[in-house]
Amino acid sequence: MPSYKCKIAVNDGKIIDRVIQSGSVNSIKKQVAQDGGFLVKAKRTTGSSFFLSFLQNQKLKPKDFYSFNQEFLTLLRAGLPVVIAFDGIIEKQTKGFFLNVLKNIRTDISEGESISNAFEKHENIFSPLYIATLRSGEASGNIPDAIEEYLEYFERSQQIRQKIRAASVYPAILTLCSIFVVAFLIVFVVPAITGTFVEAGAQLPVFTRILLQFSDIIRSYFLIIFLGSGLIIWGISFYLKTEQGKLVFDTFYLKIPFLGELSIIY
Repeated sequence: MPSYKCKIAVNDGKIIDRVIQSGSVNSIKKQVAQDGGFLVKAKRTTGSSFFLSFLQNQKLKPKDFYSFNQEFLTLLRAGLPVVIAFDGIIEKQTKGFFLNVLKNIRTDISEGESISNAFEKHENIFSPLYIATLRSGEASGNIPDAIEEYLEYFERSQQIRQKIRAASVYPAILTLCSIFVVAFLIVFVVPAITGTFVEAGAQLPVFTRILLQFSDIIRSYFLIIFLGSGLIIWGISFYLKTEQGKLVFDTFYLKIPFLGELSIIY
């Protein structure tokens, strides 16, 4: 989705600069109008602004997300207003892209936006469940308790994910080593051994002859096969990042026994 550098007139007459991701200028106008502002100017970012767009699409590390919420929760428990709490967090924040996100959220809240709506504008960083938790906290009038419950859930889910990753490391290494061993045998060992039998005039089994032909193909077109495999892997990874790709992968993942059930719970 393209990014636009926007100048927006707010209710008190001030002109603020914002970078907004949207499909068109018209959609930005509608969004700004709903927030009570007026779009003065919108210019699509190009060229050197690509890096800025890249930064905005970065994901927040789980430990950074957890640390932010712990600090946010502590300040709210101390009785500080949300805007003042954000000022304290922003002063200590050193990560560039997340610092800009926090500043945008702080600006939205100070202009009268609800906390959940301010966070929802950055849904590429904050999950729908987290935003829904904030919204429920607003409805109940107790945001600190809502955040605390979410952090307990988040910590449990991260522990389970780490255990799953740790358990899958050994099978992944074993599979990778097996692929290399089989490839080495097919490309180097099998041709050397069978070559001896061919020179002796022995009749090779059908399966062995097929294996030799397969080995010759790999050795003759190794570079093409290697580059083609890399291109296919890149294409699949790119597709899985699209909305349709995510839907296909999630549908498949949810059908996996045990892992799918854990994914639904956590």
